Amino acid sequence: MNKKALSIESLFVMILFMVFAVSMVMMIISGRTSYGKILDEKEQAENLRIATSYLRMKLKQNNRLYSVFASRSTKMDEEILEIWQSGEEEAYRTVIYFRQNKLWEAYMTAEDEFDPALGESIIELSAKTVRFDRTEKGLWIIYDMGQNEIRQFVALQSEG
Repeated sequence: MNKKALSIESLFVMILFMVFAVSMVMMIISGRTSYGKILDEKEQAENLRIATSYLRMKLKQNNRLYSVFASRSTKMDEEILEIWQSGEEEAYRTVIYFRQNKLWEAYMTAEDEFDPALGESIIELSAKTVRFDRTEKGLWIIYDMGQNEIRQFVALQSEG
């Protein structure tokens, strides 16, 4: 009877140890998944901040009357932002657009027809779309993130 009690106690200890080990593994996996999600969200927020900062800088560099236009490209059926340069670069324009989950920029002469293949990738965004809405006072940059929409406003010169 003593050996039987010892074997039942040993079995109980082993089962208890196994439950403890499995719960520790589950806790580590859960923590790793949560940490990965937090890092992804931080990276997405940082990329969105970089994209907005880049667009603001481009717009402020060319903040003059009739130099910024939001339109729709017939080639790719997406909204584009056209920024006409000033000064020595007056014969050039920059076209910014969103495609393949990336923000793109094409720098071309004023006479060239816009071609998305000419663009260079600026940054990858986890947005569904990026729209540009030009108003009298400035430009709305609208990021459609799927479940929510993030709107950024950049004030632009509206009078000469």
